[in-house]
Amino acid sequence: MPRYSSTQNTKIVFILIKNLISYPGQACFGNGTCFTGECTEGKCPGAGVNETCTIDSSCLMGLYCSQGDTRTCQTQVANGGACASDTSCINTHGCNNGTCVAYFSLDNGVAVTAPSTNKWSLCASGEVDTTSNTCVSRTNAVAADTPCTAECEYTNADNTTFTATGSCKCAMNASGNKYCKLGSGTFII
Repeated sequence: MPRYSSTQNTKIVFILIKNLISYPGQACFGNGTCFTGECTEGKCPGAGVNETCTIDSSCLMGLYCSQGDTRTCQTQVANGGACASDTSCINTHGCNNGTCVAYFSLDNGVAVTAPSTNKWSLCASGEVDTTSNTCVSRTNAVAADTPCTAECEYTNADNTTFTATGSCKCAMNASGNKYCKLGSGTFII
């Protein structure tokens, strides 16, 4: 069994920590360990409330960089507040139709609109019908042993169907057949 001295262990830990990138307000071990490229007194500096910023990551934790001509760091918005992007909302929420909502909170049938980049994470089911941009619950797909050629047809909980392009994937089998990709919440029929 290999043995390490305390000096070797310290070096290993330092190498691991040294290779991490820290954001404003987090601990740092040198300028190269901060996202901003500057380490001051063991912390990565960042812009505070109402201070000028260029991107969200230049603001301290819990703040976002506002849009517009004069970009400043602002406090992240709580549930139900107005937003322009996911980063405008507190870290447990995303932006849907200009309002901050909790992740995995929207019921089936609720429209999920831009600017959310992770639309699926807003739906309680974790699934979005990309044709209608609504939260859905996948209940089944084509039979698992039925090959496809280009598209797959899925059935929602309300028995409506939709076609998903790009979900027909090669099974890497000897015959080269393709099958429909099963998403989370999808049952084999």
